[in-house]
Amino acid sequence: MATDISSNDAALRGLWDPRLLALRERIITDVGPRLERRLEGCAEDEELVDDLWTILAADEGDLLGGWDEATWAFRVLQATVVVEALGTFRQTLLMPVLVSVLTSAPFVLAGTPEQRERYLPGLRAGTSRAAFAMTEREGGSDVAGTRSSAVRDGDCYVVNAAKTWITVPGDIDWLVTLVRQPESGGMTCLVIDAKADGVSMTRTAEPMGMRALPVYDLDLVDVRVPVEDRLGDEGRAFGLVMRVLNVVRPIVAARGLGLTEKVLMEAVRVAEKRPSAAGRLIDLQVVRAKIGDLAARLEAARLLTYRAAALVDAGRLGKEDAALLAAAKLLGTELAVEAATTCLHLAGAAGYDERLPFARALRDAQQLTIVEGVSEVQTELVARGVIDRSVWWGAP
Repeated sequence: MATDISSNDAALRGLWDPRLLALRERIITDVGPRLERRLEGCAEDEELVDDLWTILAADEGDLLGGWDEATWAFRVLQATVVVEALGTFRQTLLMPVLVSVLTSAPFVLAGTPEQRERYLPGLRAGTSRAAFAMTEREGGSDVAGTRSSAVRDGDCYVVNAAKTWITVPGDIDWLVTLVRQPESGGMTCLVIDAKADGVSMTRTAEPMGMRALPVYDLDLVDVRVPVEDRLGDEGRAFGLVMRVLNVVRPIVAARGLGLTEKVLMEAVRVAEKRPSAAGRLIDLQVVRAKIGDLAARLEAARLLTYRAAALVDAGRLGKEDAALLAAAKLLGTELAVEAATTCLHLAGAAGYDERLPFARALRDAQQLTIVEGVSEVQTELVARGVIDRSVWWGAP
């Protein structure tokens, strides 16, 4: 196996680093409860998302900053800690962190100093909102099948696109999208003013889970985008988008960790109180076996996720590291689905009650296995890593 000792060490530091441990503790004891209280008072989704973004941006822990402004290195290990901790409350609470990293990653990887200065300070401070628009109505996870077009016209691109399943964190100011240039067939990444002529967003989907987050269709009709708002080289954005997805996969995995921790802790509390023929439900060996199995796999997934985050922070985003990053996302998210189902069953009829977190967790967990690449895509990436020997355990 292509073992990277430095990434293992960094992952262990992520689990036991005093600064990150203190940050996690503060989120669990202070930030998370404050956000949950605010959640209870929100009548509208957009109001909720705006408030979450503002509160997280104002926090002294720089919770939205997934990058170092001095070195332009990622700080995904810290973002992973933040997302996992917030995930022990509700998935909605952590979405500004994920969206911030997702929309800033193309700038960190390919942006010019001027582009970074123009767009990222407001994102980090919570004074501007952004979205990442990649999915198309007929493409799903097939980024290579992008049909949206951008035709060069002097110092502008004329963009026509139809995107879907766009998570919109309130009233957005700009968005990052991927388009294809018909002349060359290559793909280009563009930053587009969300208020520009020809940009329209329509809220059409009624998601199964993550119901507090607005999801929109995006239509771009003859939108003129200045060439200076291109991220990276013209016609070569496919590789850039693949690296962006690699950046956020540990964070999506951390979402699964937080959700698993939440339902597992709640299931234990319920089992300790619920009577059974053995006394309490927790006294049944079959129940303890399920709890022990989930907890062991959770800790294994945590270490893999933190190792993946450490790889990102070290700039390891290429093909040779894609398998491990995909494995973290695959295990963390699929475990969340299994944990939500198992823990709902452990709670019995009470687990079917919307006043407990199990039903919502089961709906939310399904989303994790789809976003940033469905589980089947992650499995394929891991298999490719084994076949090309970037994941290997002995002599070739």
